[in-house]
This record gives sequence, structure tokens and C-alpha cells, in this order.
Amino acid sequence: MQLALAAGTLDVDGMLNNMSSEKFSEWQAFGRIYPFGAEAETKRFAIQQANILNAPHFSTKKVRLATEFIPTFKPKKKTVKQQIAMFDRLG
Repeated sequence: MQLALAAGTLDVDGMLNNMSSEKFSEWQAFGRIYPFGAEAETKRFAIQQANILNAPHFSTKKVRLATEFIPTFKPKKKTVKQQIAMFDRLG
């Protein structure tokens, strides 16, 4: 999906149907070297925040890692009854 958005199309299936496996492999390699999309922006932001916080404390305090500023989304496990109740409230 991120590749389609970066390429300016909303039709992911159409894009993939018209792309050779060699071209897709090239895009994968490009994405590893030059990341794009929301994940890349989140990593850049995390690095920036770590640099800002580490600047005044570089030699005297604990160094903050960029990974500390990357949000993690861990869904809470729900029982079947809780899931049904949640969907009932939506409808």
C-alpha cells in the first residue's frame, strides 16, 4: 500500500498486476536503502527526538535511544464475550 501511495495510485492490485517481479524487487531494495511512508517518518522523528534530548546531557546523563520514541501499539486481548459486546455497542 505504501508503494502505491508513493507512486500516486490508489489501485494497489492494478499496480501490482502491471509490475514485473524484477521491478517489484527493485522497489523493495530501494525501500531498504531509502525508506518511505509512515514507518520511515516515525523513525526519523524518533531519531530527532533522541538527538534533542541527548544534546545537553551527552557526557553526563543516560543516553536516550531513538527506539524509546517509537510508539508501539499492543492491542489488549479480549474474550469472545468482550468482543461481541464491543460490536453490539457499535451497532
